[in-house]
Amino acid sequence: MLHFPSSSMDKTMTCTTSQPNNAYRDHVHQGIRTNCGDRSSKDELKSKVMLQDLEPCASQSLSELISLVHIRLNPSKLTKSTDNSSAGENDETNKRKEDSCSTSDDPVANLILTLHPLRIHSVFLAMANHFPRTLEALVLHALTPVGSEILTRKFEEMDQLISGDNQNQFYQIFYGVFDDQSAAMDVLLNGKELFARQAFENVLGQYLGNNPDGPKQQTK
Repeated sequence: MLHFPSSSMDKTMTCTTSQPNNAYRDHVHQGIRTNCGDRSSKDELKSKVMLQDLEPCASQSLSELISLVHIRLNPSKLTKSTDNSSAGENDETNKRKEDSCSTSDDPVANLILTLHPLRIHSVFLAMANHFPRTLEALVLHALTPVGSEILTRKFEEMDQLISGDNQNQFYQIFYGVFDDQSAAMDVLLNGKELFARQAFENVLGQYLGNNPDGPKQQTK
């Protein structure tokens, strides 16, 4: 279900991890638990991520991600048609968001997929520092199930590349933009569960001939 676009992958380097997905739950709880840690260290990390200090590729990725979030939240701006009400358009957008478990037609997930984990680190720190409400909207409203799966995988890969102190500081800053940190964590975990469910249903359908939404078939 995750199609890695070889032509658009971040060229800095690739990174794989064998860390299980449930490790994400662990480091999220760790990030929330350490909110009362060294404030000066966290502020120092934030101060290092200024927009003018970002690498050109990271700055471009940040701009694209912000634009995609705004488009996802305001789809009516992309069409001249006024036949449908704004409420109807938003309902349809939310339905597509809930049903999407594929990278096709999901530019947010595709962009995150192409970024190296360390670039994710820089981009999200810059978003938290300069565009906190956009980062909040990205996680709470713009991520599809496949987007949640890809983002948390990137976090797991990132954890393999940065030290424990930097990990804690990053997650303190990242989750610090949310009024309710638990709600943000629930959105990501629920998205991962929806993605895993769809992957399982795909296996049942392709290899066992089962359709979870249709009549039950006898299988051996």
